Amino acid sequence: MVLWSATLVALAALLGHALAARPPHRFGGGGARLAEAQQSAWWLAFREHPDATVHVGCILHDGSYVAGTLHSYSRASAEHGDRDLTLRGKITYRTARGGVAAALPNVNLVVLSARDIAVPTVTYVRTQAAVAE
Repeated sequence: MVLWSATLVALAALLGHALAARPPHRFGGGGARLAEAQQSAWWLAFREHPDATVHVGCILHDGSYVAGTLHSYSRASAEHGDRDLTLRGKITYRTARGGVAAALPNVNLVVLSARDIAVPTVTYVRTQAAVAE
């Protein structure tokens, strides 16, 4: 009985070591989610639907609101204030005490620092061709 118990413990230890030494993607499955877990929250949010246009709205720390189509964003995996994102197209802005967001005339691109953004919102806008498929 002692020999059987010792053998089973040894096999369990070897199996545990083998599984811990190899990443899950080598065993077929779990690799995509494991890779995504290493990405920033921005990367996950902006890449959720790669076939859609990403519209981003940001409530800033001062209470104002800025929105537009995502142009680019920092791909650094560390979540820190030195990151930024750029919005393009029709840029809308609402002051902290304003009621309705309005398009900013003659503004085609805006750069926002992560340290100024309190709440980002993401909307996926699909083109008519993608909806038809």
